[in-house]
Amino acid sequence: MWGPATFDFGVIYYVYPGADFIAPIVGPDLDYFEFKAGVSGEVIKNLSAGATVFYSPDYFGETGSAWTVEETLA
Repeated sequence: MWGPATFDFGVIYYVYPGADFIAPIVGPDLDYFEFKAGVSGEVIKNLSAGATVFYSPDYFGETGSAWTVEETLA
C-alpha cells in the first residue's frame, strides 16, 4: 500500500496440456506467460476504482505481443 492505493504485481503462465505442437512443423506453441501490474483504492467514500495492465511478449498461439487493460469500479 502507498497511502490509499493498493498495488498488485505478478507473472502468469498459461499452460494447455495435450496441445503440444512441434512448431513450426505442426503449429504454434499455445503456452505463454504475461506480466501483470495493477493499482486500486477508494476514490470517495464507498467507491473504489482500479486498473490492471497485462502484457505478454508472445501471446497465445505465438501471435506476437499483446497488451490488455482491465478497469474496475465498485
